[in-house]
Amino acid sequence: MKKLKEMWSRFRERSMSRMDNVENSFNFPVSRIFWHILNVLGVIGGIVGLVLVLYGLTPVFKKSVDKPELAQRQEVDISKLPKCTVKKTTSKNQVLEESIAEESCAMPKISLKELQKAFPKEKFTQILKKPQNICDASEAEETRVWNDYYEEWEVKKKFPERCFVSGEVDTRFSLELRKKINAYFPCDSEHQQLVADSMAIHLLNYQEKERNSLMKISFHWLDRQNTLEEVNAIFDLWNDIDRILGNAEDASITENVVAMFNQFDDFMEKNPENGYEMVKKALEVINIAHGTKRLDVWMVSRKSYGDIIKIYKTYDADGQLQMTPISDWIRATDQFLSMSNLHSGNEIDCNLKNYYALYIDMMKLQVEENAKRVSKYNAEVAAANAEASVKKMGKLALMGIGGWAILAGFATIVILALILLLFNIQRTLLSMKELMTKDKGPDGNISAVPKNKETDMEP
Repeated sequence: MKKLKEMWSRFRERSMSRMDNVENSFNFPVSRIFWHILNVLGVIGGIVGLVLVLYGLTPVFKKSVDKPELAQRQEVDISKLPKCTVKKTTSKNQVLEESIAEESCAMPKISLKELQKAFPKEKFTQILKKPQNICDASEAEETRVWNDYYEEWEVKKKFPERCFVSGEVDTRFSLELRKKINAYFPCDSEHQQLVADSMAIHLLNYQEKERNSLMKISFHWLDRQNTLEEVNAIFDLWNDIDRILGNAEDASITENVVAMFNQFDDFMEKNPENGYEMVKKALEVINIAHGTKRLDVWMVSRKSYGDIIKIYKTYDADGQLQMTPISDWIRATDQFLSMSNLHSGNEIDCNLKNYYALYIDMMKLQVEENAKRVSKYNAEVAAANAEASVKKMGKLALMGIGGWAILAGFATIVILALILLLFNIQRTLLSMKELMTKDKGPDGNISAVPKNKETDMEP
């Protein structure tokens, strides 16, 4: 234990001696102003660092870029329309096959009276002199019957008794009509009667020789409808078509009408959303065309609508055209309808084709111009974003420097305080040591308090 005390005493003396050396060689020769300067520099460094950090936290304001004003569609220059040469065109009729719907319930007995007017040469009923099988093979049951002549069993078909009818019955023509009509609203005689009568009114607008083919196409058209509202909408559209294309007394007006119905049906099937609107507008152009040119006018209108759709799908990714294909096509068609000088009978389809071509060229010019403006705008936005990113990175760098400056200033102040504190402790200890040395006697013991000369003097 004594040894440990001696070691501690020696360590303390050496430490104090070294502190004395440091203080004598470093602290005393240096003016107090120097320490104040160091302290002030540490405070200034901390303040500067704090300012940098706060500046780095401020948001970066991006340079604003105004959106470009998109170019508007230029009007079609009629003077650029090429002169048309009349060409005689012919078209072939494509007849659609009728699909007979399977019965899902007992067939309602609806009246075919109106349809009989549309097909005066067809027999709708016949009188059977003997019972006739009206069922198909699927309702027959196979039975084995012994044949005495051949002495073997034979397989024969046995039909239910209800399959055999006599008296007045439907012909195959009317039976197929009933089956077809029964496919719409099965077992609902009221709505089936509506379909039958509306179909008859529709067909009576055309010459008798065309009615059977038109009926097949019309039924195929109706097959795609699911509700009474959709069926009624188709009959309303047919009313518009019949008003323009139908004339049972004039064969030249109804020329190519079956081919046109095929085209209408195909177009409506491929364009379920905008087909109705497009056909209604195309009928306005068809109405001013001569009977032999109506199919050609429709084909030009349909192709131009398809070309406009392609432009929207190919070039209009950013909405530079500011419209929709159907609205753009209707706009072009309305402009053509207002130009009566282009409506001459034999050249109307050629003029219409050339007009749509110029209109589509104007669309492409608009898209190209808008594409340039949008591209420039995107480049300016990208440059503004890059500039903002650089500023942000610069602020982040300043924040880092400011953080280190704060740490350095704080560390400087703390280190100076610790050094001065140690020096102060050292001086205090030295002072105490000097006082204690003065109070010790020659023998090393603390001397007694000195006596008063007057009181201590002997008498």
